[in-house]
Amino acid sequence: EKSGNNFSGRYSIQSFSSLSNFSASNNSQSWRHTLRISYQQIGNTNLSFFNYSIFNYRADKWNRLNDNLFNALKIYDMHFRYDFNEMNKLFVGRFLNPKISNISTVDGISFETFLDIFTLGLVVGSRPDFIDFSFNPKLFQVGFFISRADSFSDGTMQNTFSFFQQTNNLKTDRRFLYLQHSNNIVNNLNIFASTEIDLFKKESGISK
Repeated sequence: EKSGNNFSGRYSIQSFSSLSNFSASNNSQSWRHTLRISYQQIGNTNLSFFNYSIFNYRADKWNRLNDNLFNALKIYDMHFRYDFNEMNKLFVGRFLNPKISNISTVDGISFETFLDIFTLGLVVGSRPDFIDFSFNPKLFQVGFFISRADSFSDGTMQNTFSFFQQTNNLKTDRRFLYLQHSNNIVNNLNIFASTEIDLFKKESGISK
C-alpha cells in the first residue's frame, strides 16, 4: 500500500486451497489479486486517474486465460477524470457513477455540470459484455440525468431522475426512466431505493 497527498494505491493477494481426502483431482489452488489506484490531479494538473481491478483464477485452469483473459480479469473501474473547473467535469474510460449506480458500469464518456444543488449529466458509451464483463461496443447506450442534493442538520439526501436508451447489436433493447433516492437523515441509517420504468417493448416483432 502506498499513499501521498494526491496518490493512494493498494495491492493485495489472497490464496485459497482446497484439499480432498477422496481424490487428488478435487484439489485446487485459487489466487485473487486486487488493485486499487486513485491519483488525483496528476502532476498538479486537472487530470485524475482511478482504477479498481481483480484478477481471480484457479491454478489448474490457467488454460482458460489463454482462451479469454477476461475469464479471470475483471476491471470494474479504470477511468480518467478531467476537471475543467469546480463546476464541469469529464469522465473517460470505464466508470460507475454513484448518482445512477444501478445503471451499472459504463464504458465511454460522461460530462457533468453542477448548478447549485443540481447536477446535470450526459452519458454516452456501452455496457460491459454479459458473459465476461469485457468491452462490448455492440451494447451501445446513451442517457442523461438530473440529480439534486439537499443538506439537512442531521444528514443529506440525493434524488436522481434519468432517461436511458440501451441497444443490443445497435437495435433498441431497452428505453426506460431511472429514478434513484438515497439519504442518511436518520442517525445510523442509510436508505437507498431505485425504480426503473420501461418505455419500450416488442410484441410479435412490433416495437411499442
